[in-house]
Amino acid sequence: MKIFIIGGGPSLSQLDFSILKDQNIISINNSIWDFPSSEYFITIDYTFLHKMNFEQLSKFFNTKADKYFVVNLASDVLEIKNGIPIDKRFGLEYKHIENFNHIVYSEHIEGLGSKKENFCNGENSGYCAFQLALLLGYTEIYLLGIDLTTNQNQMYYHNIYKHINPGKFNINLQKYLKHWINGIELLPKQFPEARAYSCSSISKLNKYIEYKPVTEVLKQ
Repeated sequence: MKIFIIGGGPSLSQLDFSILKDQNIISINNSIWDFPSSEYFITIDYTFLHKMNFEQLSKFFNTKADKYFVVNLASDVLEIKNGIPIDKRFGLEYKHIENFNHIVYSEHIEGLGSKKENFCNGENSGYCAFQLALLLGYTEIYLLGIDLTTNQNQMYYHNIYKHINPGKFNINLQKYLKHWINGIELLPKQFPEARAYSCSSISKLNKYIEYKPVTEVLKQ
């Protein structure tokens, strides 16, 4: 079974999204706006919802995607009060997550879990999508916009995020890359029938998995 994971990396700025209209897709964060017909959506970023107004929230929850929210219990900045995750740094509640189809409480960062109860999150939504694809039984996983790098100082293919600190952003990318490398190394043992491919020519993952342009994948 084949699935495409759509991230937010700058490599997507040159992609004609319409070529993926009939494919199985897991969209991540703001890629849902460009792929509203996605089969699945996943995020670990609670600020994704905080940044929306009522109209945007309604539009998001009305998309057909089976929606997953990952609560990173491996983080030391979270606590659960009355069943609600709260960021201890700012006292912010994880609002609206009860409207998701699935809430995943993840206690593991590194690795690849064999079931939902040991879901590994890699501290980023892209890795959560990778873990989800494996648990859903997909054996051909194609990564688009999972660049883990910038391109001529461009951090995302869209301009939705404002006021991002480039230095902190790159530090986080390096941290996420380590989690991805660890997961890719575990893949043959944990999920021997599954293969992951990069569809980004600039992805840092191209040293570890095969690169296949999406146009070639769609011809197969």
